[in-house]
Amino acid sequence: MTEARDLLTSRPLRELAVEDARFRAIAGVSFDAYYDWDIRTGDNYFSGHFDEMLGQPTGSARRWFYAWLELLHADDRTRVLRSLAAAFRLETTWKDDYRLRRADGGYLWVRDTGVIVRDAEGHPVRMLGTIRDTTRERDARLALEQAAELHRTLFRGAANPAVRVHRDGRYVEANEAALAFWDRDADEMLEGDFWHDFPAEVAGLVDDAFSSEARVEGEVILEVCGAERAVVAAIVPCRIGEVDSFFCLCTDITAHRLLEERLRDTNTALRVVLEQVNDDKVELEKRVMANLELLITPTLDRLARQLRSRPEIEFVDALRENLADILRPFAARLSSPDDGASPLTRRELEVAGYVRLGKTTDQIAEIMRLSRSAVEFHRGNIRRKLGLKRGDQQLGAALSTLLPGRRPAGGAEAAPGTDELRASPGSGHGAYDG
Repeated sequence: MTEARDLLTSRPLRELAVEDARFRAIAGVSFDAYYDWDIRTGDNYFSGHFDEMLGQPTGSARRWFYAWLELLHADDRTRVLRSLAAAFRLETTWKDDYRLRRADGGYLWVRDTGVIVRDAEGHPVRMLGTIRDTTRERDARLALEQAAELHRTLFRGAANPAVRVHRDGRYVEANEAALAFWDRDADEMLEGDFWHDFPAEVAGLVDDAFSSEARVEGEVILEVCGAERAVVAAIVPCRIGEVDSFFCLCTDITAHRLLEERLRDTNTALRVVLEQVNDDKVELEKRVMANLELLITPTLDRLARQLRSRPEIEFVDALRENLADILRPFAARLSSPDDGASPLTRRELEVAGYVRLGKTTDQIAEIMRLSRSAVEFHRGNIRRKLGLKRGDQQLGAALSTLLPGRRPAGGAEAAPGTDELRASPGSGHGAYDG
């Protein structure tokens, strides 16, 4: 190297490259490219290797300092110029790393090492140096740094089981959490086989991770110490040199899955209980309403007939109002039909209630103090609003379907709908009214 330095500090390099075989031999073995920069004129001679390094035809490099400066990456230019200026003031050599633009527009990293030649007054007049392509070295170093960082993250900082595995399934290393998870010591772990410990579908995750060069994860079931464990396996591909390996980071979600199953069972049980409570509520409502209709309504009817001309009839009317409040769910469905039909009037609701209880037209007229024709008119309106035509479903049965489970009043009172079927010849009462 001393011989090379002596050559560099004597004659111009372009002359040495042409005339001195020793220089060509030394430069060809030692350097990727070399240059001779005349600082005073800006003339900059580059060897043919410089063109090869940039992927351009030999001899196409522009022999000018500013041409070299234009090739520098914009993010490196200011830093390199400051470094040069500092070396010119104090140093005899200069060294820096920077990026140069290739002919295809991409960039490569180079290491530039130069010797500064000064005049008698100490001013820099010439710099002779070499440029070496360090792109692959930097990429390799960066890959090692990333692998080391990944190793620290997965193995030192991870609380979850983590292993590194050769592509053929041989374990390379495992963290403490992995050893505890499989209940093995380090030697037992390294003697194990990843493909034996993990199900077949993980092979697909590994293939996907290498093809996409990205992290891939999936949920799998492992057999660990005689028990099944649900885990999320994250596969991270790792290529160091020509060797393919991968990291597998496991997150045990067994307890989470058990909790989900218990929660689903609890929700199912709760739905069953709520449905039963709702059924019980409906059944209770049916029983209450049936008891009211069987026990209270007939008594009110008989009392009303006896008190029709006396002031006490008002008490019977008040009882009927209270009973109507109890029957309000049925009334609400009639007053707000689901099919968009016209709501029933208050009088029609009252007539509908008696029809549903099995009262005949004459009985309703007597109870409500209306004429028979008025009751028939209201019955016709109810049929029309419910969409029932003559010959269709009996009105009493149709009204009963609006509040399932109800029974007509017993005793001497008629069954639901019998008013439509009863025809007493010559009586003029209870005839079929449609």
